[in-house]
Amino acid sequence: MRRRATENQIPFATAIAERLCIPKPNYNDFYETQGFISTNFDSFYLEKHQTLLRKRGLRTTYEFDRITKNLGNAHGIYCLFDGDDLLYIGISQTLGKRMTDSISEKNLRGSMINKIAYHITETYSDMRILEIALIAKYKPHLNKEYKFDGTPTIFVPDIDPYSLERYSIYEDKRTFSLAA
Repeated sequence: MRRRATENQIPFATAIAERLCIPKPNYNDFYETQGFISTNFDSFYLEKHQTLLRKRGLRTTYEFDRITKNLGNAHGIYCLFDGDDLLYIGISQTLGKRMTDSISEKNLRGSMINKIAYHITETYSDMRILEIALIAKYKPHLNKEYKFDGTPTIFVPDIDPYSLERYSIYEDKRTFSLAA
């Protein structure tokens, strides 16, 4: 006998299907429903983010949308900028989704993030060490942790957030806040 989808899965899968305009899974099959959620979650989340922006009269660039979708499960560091000012350095094992989350979180708190940059790392350990070293060196305004006195003296690859290729997030180049 097949296991039925849980009470938590059904409304979530329904919301995904409705937002993405795709057929609902068979709720009588737990694994089909779970697979449906796993397969479509990133698209659902990005569409939800786009809807929030559209309500505020904003549209993300094609390049930003392409990058966040293509990064998928890549892990590494990302940098958030207001023009040329480095505001935040973060890490993630799912860069595309995390960058979108982080931009929304920071902008809702009144920051003016309008450009992103990222660097993919080979391992999780590389990602963590690089984050700590870069925050200690550049001391971005929105980072709360790892702002130590001095510069690390151990060898860390010389990755300069200011020299990474930056991508505009929004189609118009003005600076704004989503908090409006």
